[in-house]
Amino acid sequence: MIGTRLRVRALGAKLAARLETEPSLPDRPHSVFEHAVNFEAADGALLTLHGPGPLAAPFAIALESWNEDLRGGPRTLDLGGAARVDLAIRPARNGVTARLLLAAGLAEPRPEPCATGLGTPRARDARAALSRAIGVRDAADFIDAACGLIGLGEGLTPAGDDYLVGTLAILHRLAEGWPASGAVVRALTARAVDATTTVGAAFLRHAVAGQFSEPLRDLTMAKSPSAARAAAAALARMGATSGADTLAGMRAALAALETMPA
Repeated sequence: MIGTRLRVRALGAKLAARLETEPSLPDRPHSVFEHAVNFEAADGALLTLHGPGPLAAPFAIALESWNEDLRGGPRTLDLGGAARVDLAIRPARNGVTARLLLAAGLAEPRPEPCATGLGTPRARDARAALSRAIGVRDAADFIDAACGLIGLGEGLTPAGDDYLVGTLAILHRLAEGWPASGAVVRALTARAVDATTTVGAAFLRHAVAGQFSEPLRDLTMAKSPSAARAAAAALARMGATSGADTLAGMRAALAALETMPA
């Protein structure tokens, strides 16, 4: 059978290293949408294919065009001319400057509407507990609050997951990865397996490892206020409310870190 060779424009550097030896996609997609198709590999790892543009997930692959019918197979990825994008968020060398840049990017001239799930009593309690745990660097309380958010709310990536991903992005940048200890990684990863969607779990697994979508990486690692604001605007446009929910988690984490030394 003659397969389809898909020309890749860009993908994450870590994902590219994994796909170099096995560029074929599974025969059947996990889920199909108007502007994206998800595939689940044999090892359970998720891959998201979408058209040209910023990588919408750390496991995303941006194609040169969005003209092929991706429901048929077999399909092989052509990585020859693809850009390898570093999607890692690393600790800031100057925490004060990084906080100021993030504050500029996260300022709310007009607040984005979040998912209704983040406004429930359960969600408000978990969000408040998460902020308290960050403020006092209590890893056990952080785990409890984070696990309460995983899978909470509506969406392909539930709102609680998006909120937590935004929180983790800030912590990787400004708190030297705290609390990304082995215990936290294991607890959040295990909770995600049973409590949320396949896509939500994939975002969380990458987030605890410091890997994020391109717009989120751009915002968190921005070098100027204008770059931070542009990245925040791009992030806000992602999904129905996913971007707004992620930004809400970032704002809460940034505020909680004000009780910690820079």
